[in-house]
Amino acid sequence: LHRHFERGALSLRAEAFRTRNRGNAVNALDDENSWAATLGARRDLHHDVILIAEAAHIRSDRVDRFRLKAPSTRPSNQFRISLRARW
Repeated sequence: LHRHFERGALSLRAEAFRTRNRGNAVNALDDENSWAATLGARRDLHHDVILIAEAAHIRSDRVDRFRLKAPSTRPSNQFRISLRARW
């Protein structure tokens, strides 16, 4: 989803993905199912200066994480802010 405003924009994105491992050294327990949601914002501060912010939440599920003594489901959050200028 994307929405434009007079001096910027907002966007929302959701994704689902999975990995499947193949080979002799791995098994099906190493496969991973994941999803992510991302919210982004852009603000035009000046005709040559733009502020961009993004927040992402990722959740992955891998059964075989117990080998690492970790929970099978692992959430992760990422935040990014950037200031872009043209000249």
